[in-house]
Amino acid sequence: MRLPRGGKVLEQKDGVALVGLPVHPRKRYPVWRIDALEEDIRRAEENIRTFRAHIEEQEKVIEERRQQISVCEERDRAITQWERDRANSDFPPGDEDHPGAGS
Repeated sequence: MRLPRGGKVLEQKDGVALVGLPVHPRKRYPVWRIDALEEDIRRAEENIRTFRAHIEEQEKVIEERRQQISVCEERDRAITQWERDRANSDFPPGDEDHPGAGS
């Protein structure tokens, strides 16, 4: 008896052989399709490009907000100094926050 490659006689009794045959490759390997896997790769790469663009946008927002915080801190220091100078002067506090006030 000629067996396929990978096949073997497991048991033989009274002229009857129990044969173990190799598993068909369709049952041994996943049922994936190459075209579907390639499409998944393409979509994943596109997602990465989209995410990178979004990350770059968010990094720009962060930098802009840091610059704005710096301006706010400068403003707050200027206000504090102005109020300190005004309090130490002979002039009463005015309503300088409104346009045309003090004119």
